[in-house]
Amino acid sequence: MVLPDFSLEKEVWKIKYFFVAGVDEVGRGCLSGPVVAGVVVWPRMSDSDINHLGINDSKKLNPKQREQLSIEIKNRCLYWSVGEASVTDINSLGIVRSTQKAMRRAVGNIQKMISRDGKRSENSNPDNIYLLLDAFYLKHMPGVGIKNQNAIIKGDCKSISIASASIVAKVYRDDIMRKLSKRYPEYGWERNKGYGTKEHRQALLKIGPCKLHRKLFISKIISSD
Repeated sequence: MVLPDFSLEKEVWKIKYFFVAGVDEVGRGCLSGPVVAGVVVWPRMSDSDINHLGINDSKKLNPKQREQLSIEIKNRCLYWSVGEASVTDINSLGIVRSTQKAMRRAVGNIQKMISRDGKRSENSNPDNIYLLLDAFYLKHMPGVGIKNQNAIIKGDCKSISIASASIVAKVYRDDIMRKLSKRYPEYGWERNKGYGTKEHRQALLKIGPCKLHRKLFISKIISSD
C-alpha cells in the first residue's frame, strides 16, 4: 500500500516558508451536524521518521486506527487545530462557504499559536506559513494569499500533512456526532455520523428532521415522502 509522504512539504521547505500546514475537512456531505476542518503542521523531517505510524487518508482507516493515529499526530506534530462551521452556518451560507469558514477558523488558530511562540523564537512568524489543501484553495484567509497555497487533487492520499489533518478532523467530528446522538437517538448518529445511510433516511421519513439537520441536504428526502 502506497502511503502519503512529505514530497509536497519538502518542495516548500526548500524555499522561504518555515511552516507547512496541511488542511482538510470532514462532514461536507452529511445530512446533519457541523462541518469540521483540521490543520496539522509537522516539523521538517524525513518520511522514515513517521512511516511506521501508517498515516493515511482517514477514509482508508478504521475508527480504532484513526483514534490511535490522532493521538500520535497531536503528540508529534508542531501544531494542530480544528475549526467548525455549524448547521446554522450551513443553512444560511451554504456548504462551500461554511467549509471555508471552518478552515479559516482552524488556520487562524494555528496562526495564533505561531504568533504566541514567536515571542520566544525569531523563526515563529505567523505570516511565514504555506497551506497544502485537499482539492481547493482557501480564499480570503488573512495572512495567507493564494500564492502561498497548493490545492492538490486527492491531497489526503499524497501529503502526510493533509492526511494528518483529515484524521484529526474526522476523530473530532465523530466524537461530536456520538455526543449529539445521545440527544437525538432516533437518527443513529453514533453509527452513521450524520451521513445519509438507509437508517438515517428512514428515520427522517418516519419522524422528520431536527434542528441539527441541514435543510437543503434533506429537502429532497422529505419531499419524496
